[in-house]
Amino acid sequence: RWLPGWERLRALPQHNPVHIYTVDRHLIEAAIQAAALTRQVHRPDLLMIGALLHDVGKGLPGDHTDQGMQLIASMGPALGFDQADTAVLIQLCQYHLLLPETATRREIDDPATVAAVVHALDNSDVDRPELLNLVAALTEADAKATGPAAWSQWRADLINELVQRTQQALRGEAHESDPTLTSEQLDLLERGWGSAGINVEVAKHKSAWRVTVVAQDRPGLMADVAGVLSMNRLAVRAATLRTDRHRALQVWTVQPTFGDAPGAERLRADLVGVFDERIDLQARLAQREAAYAKPTVVVASARIEVVDASQRANVIEVRSHDGPALLHRIGLAFAQSGVAVQSAQVSTMGSEAVDVFYITDAQGSKLDQSSVDRVVQSLEAALVAVN
Repeated sequence: RWLPGWERLRALPQHNPVHIYTVDRHLIEAAIQAAALTRQVHRPDLLMIGALLHDVGKGLPGDHTDQGMQLIASMGPALGFDQADTAVLIQLCQYHLLLPETATRREIDDPATVAAVVHALDNSDVDRPELLNLVAALTEADAKATGPAAWSQWRADLINELVQRTQQALRGEAHESDPTLTSEQLDLLERGWGSAGINVEVAKHKSAWRVTVVAQDRPGLMADVAGVLSMNRLAVRAATLRTDRHRALQVWTVQPTFGDAPGAERLRADLVGVFDERIDLQARLAQREAAYAKPTVVVASARIEVVDASQRANVIEVRSHDGPALLHRIGLAFAQSGVAVQSAQVSTMGSEAVDVFYITDAQGSKLDQSSVDRVVQSLEAALVAVN
């Protein structure tokens, strides 16, 4: 009675395994989570109702966001909201995935990333900083109501940094272009990589482990590091890769298959062994893959998309079923194509991986279209065995 169409959402299953609740329960949980965030916004009523309605378009043909926006256009007035407030509710539905998808799939230090968020908000008739605050609060409420995999400290930090930089841009303030590195990571960079050409640190990070690698950048470095992590039965949950003046900093969030993560010296020794070819990484990974349980159901083929999201690099987004040495395969494909990975955003939720790579040629320039096409073909060949 109160919400037309709610009957359709009742006990409606989610298609994404990251969700732990049915659609109706998820929306109620999102409103509950939003209640704790109402002091962060000027219009708590719009936040609460926006949280309750943001997925109302699920279960209908087509994109659930587009369907939801159409439904909210009529539901808003029925709930007593005027035209202006209904427009805000529609935009909350429209942008409820904007921040998490941008923060986890785009390089935040690339000016085009913040510019894309600002451009999206430019279409709004309401105060843009306040709309951003509403969207940020809805993002947190939505993620917390989805499940533990959707809202980690890593994701929260990325989203908060994106919101902060977007607010600065909306105020017309310039942001310092320094990479978003912690003081510990900056210290590790300053210490360098020593005589062996690599430095490794391992630290417990909440329910996972964080492996930080500093090395002189070279072709195939990402593939080697990802392969050594897989060889040591460490599942990659997230990763951030940065390259600056031939220095590579890689931060990997991993979870051991069992027990604790190996120590830094063990990983460093394995990496040095791979670098000087004393360790046959391909043979080790083949043994690991042979022991890995194959999917018992048919999984979708990998999807590779070239995204126009940067002026200084080519952006390639890979969606794939997760598997052992997935990132190693991708890294090898890049190395064999002769391209450099300038940065990467890696995210695994459930059994699905969404990995985004900013690549250039060896001199740091964007690739032409024919070169990009060859890279995509190389990736497609590398991912056949995974999916």
